Amino acid sequence: MLSRIEQILEPSEGSKDVVSLLFRVTTSLIFIVGGMGHFREHQMMLDRMEKSPWLETVTIIGDPSILLLLSGLAFVVAGITLALGWMTRSSALVLFLTLVPITIAIHVVPDKSHV
Repeated sequence: MLSRIEQILEPSEGSKDVVSLLFRVTTSLIFIVGGMGHFREHQMMLDRMEKSPWLETVTIIGDPSILLLLSGLAFVVAGITLALGWMTRSSALVLFLTLVPITIAIHVVPDKSHV
């Protein structure tokens, strides 16, 4: 049954390039928009970071404000290069290496009301 679903979802040879482009662009928009939020909502995100139980660990790595700007820059630049299809593996690696620590530091917390 699953293999039948896979066959149905398999794009035709003519549409594979369009599907790939559409997938890359829509996925990258998540990071571009989110990264822009690191600049537009900078203070709100810093205030949220102040409430994180991992704040002390984050400050060991660096100044939270600078880390927030760097992560926003990484999301925007890697998101754009991913959308353009240029250095997609490197772009995905940058997004992964930026997203995992942010997820742990900000979203994985003992206090469920913080999430």
